[in-house]
Amino acid sequence: MMLAAIEIGLGSLWNCDIYYAYEELVQYFGRDENLMAVVSLVVPDEATGMRPRKSLEEIVEWR
Repeated sequence: MMLAAIEIGLGSLWNCDIYYAYEELVQYFGRDENLMAVVSLVVPDEATGMRPRKSLEEIVEWR
C-alpha cells in the first residue's frame, strides 16, 4: 500500500505506536478487532526527493 501511494504521489507513514489512541481508533473505525498498526496517507506539501542512502558495502560486513 505504501509503495502504491508513492507511485500516485502520496506520502505515507507506518505507525505501530497506536496504543495511546487505541480506543479512539477502534471507535472511529467502528470495528471490534485487534489493531496492530495504522498507515497514514497524505498529500505532501512539497517534493522531498530521495533521501541520502549508504551503499551496501557501508552497512554490511561479510564474514
